[in-house]
Amino acid sequence: MNLIIGCTIPCTLEIRLTEQNVEQFNEIMEYCGDAFSKLDLRLSKDLSVDSASLIINSVANLKDVKKLSLTFEEYFDLDFSETDMGLDLSGYLVNADSVILRGAGEKNSFIKVLLKMMQPSSLSLDLITPSVAADLLASFMEKEEKMDFLNELHICCSISDDEPQEFLLLEAIKNSIKLRPGLNIVVQSNFSLFSGEKDKTEFIQATQNNPVENIRLESYLPAIDGWQSYLQINPSLHAKAQEYFGLMGLPKELGTEAVNGGSFKPADILTLNAANAIFTKLAEKGLKPQLDPNPPKN
Repeated sequence: MNLIIGCTIPCTLEIRLTEQNVEQFNEIMEYCGDAFSKLDLRLSKDLSVDSASLIINSVANLKDVKKLSLTFEEYFDLDFSETDMGLDLSGYLVNADSVILRGAGEKNSFIKVLLKMMQPSSLSLDLITPSVAADLLASFMEKEEKMDFLNELHICCSISDDEPQEFLLLEAIKNSIKLRPGLNIVVQSNFSLFSGEKDKTEFIQATQNNPVENIRLESYLPAIDGWQSYLQINPSLHAKAQEYFGLMGLPKELGTEAVNGGSFKPADILTLNAANAIFTKLAEKGLKPQLDPNPPKN
């Protein structure tokens, strides 16, 4: 059996863990786990509770892992309880500075157990729904002292819940800001995070009461109130906008189309990455933006 898919010892170990090779993985970690600075693990949906316990034992207390990436395959569904397994994780710690979790589903008790062991400076929750992101973030924040170590939080919600649950995610983010002033936060979604003016106002108030280092909310749909809504919760972007043309001249929706001769061409998609790229491009050319005199009608 060839366990290792990609390995550049002593730096990176990339493995797909299945029911057939977990024991071998555990042996490798016991023998030379501290040789790896990066672990990229893909967990198959057929893993048993016993195998999950072995994985926890394998990754806990490794000294030199700087980056841990866990990808959960589609339909990964493992009902896992440290109490049922007789595990005591109080002395366990995943030392990775950067932790990336991808593809968590609705039943994520196993992932919550892992989060209890983690104390990263950078946490990324990727390819999940807003409700799952909120649930996992709340679980991570149960031990408030861990938030002192967290500098960066990245959340990517590419899948929507059956019923809108964005308010749960916004509440979890507001709680993280309270616990960790100065946190860098990036939230990306395929839908608007604000369901109305009340959501937006409360979120802005939370960022003003508990200043953050930098916060970006990136949506691939126009925001409530369009461009202005995002400027109010992104101080650095707000400053750039004021520098270039003042708030009154901003288009309602600023899209991903490239800058052409210093003029903006409004499109239907609003992303902060695109806006930042446009501002940077203009600055490099020494150009001041001029709004398209004939913007397309919706």
